[in-house]
Amino acid sequence: MFSTKSSLLCLLITAGILPVLVHAQNASTSLSTTSTTSAVTTSPAVTPPLTLPQAALSSVAQTRIRNLTANLSNRQDAVVKRLDNVRARIESRLQVIAQSGTDVAAARAALATATEHLNSAKTNLAGIDRGVETFIGSTAPQENWLNLKRTYADTTANIVAAHSALLSSINALDLSPTGTRTPPVSTSTNSL
Repeated sequence: MFSTKSSLLCLLITAGILPVLVHAQNASTSLSTTSTTSAVTTSPAVTPPLTLPQAALSSVAQTRIRNLTANLSNRQDAVVKRLDNVRARIESRLQVIAQSGTDVAAARAALATATEHLNSAKTNLAGIDRGVETFIGSTAPQENWLNLKRTYADTTANIVAAHSALLSSINALDLSPTGTRTPPVSTSTNSL
């Protein structure tokens, strides 16, 4: 599976933004080199290098970005729904275990942390389409890219933290009938 950073880099490459940035830098370099050599040979005054305006995304790039970000958002949304389902199941189990007299305070505290992280991820995902459209429709998409990237990274961090808190909730319970601690649940994750 790809990390968010590599997914976003792939998004830029397939959308055609990255080659445009490289081309713009090369054009700026060649323009400044040309103006410098012409300035040396023809006049003593040096002209400043031309700055290229940032271009809006082409319609093909906009379509690609919409499709790729929709796929990434759908994957994150599916993970959040699965973790929320697990959270609900743990919550119902804690109620049953608490009725039997077992102390579940630590497990409930970890479950509350997981709920907070899941709610933050849901909030990010609810507004991500608006962020994508702002990025795509912008006349300076490179400036808006950091906001969108930060939102995806924050969502991923909340998903990982929620998963960890759910595992902590499970590990906080002592369910063995003999009073010995049961082995903890594995902390490996393949959530994204």
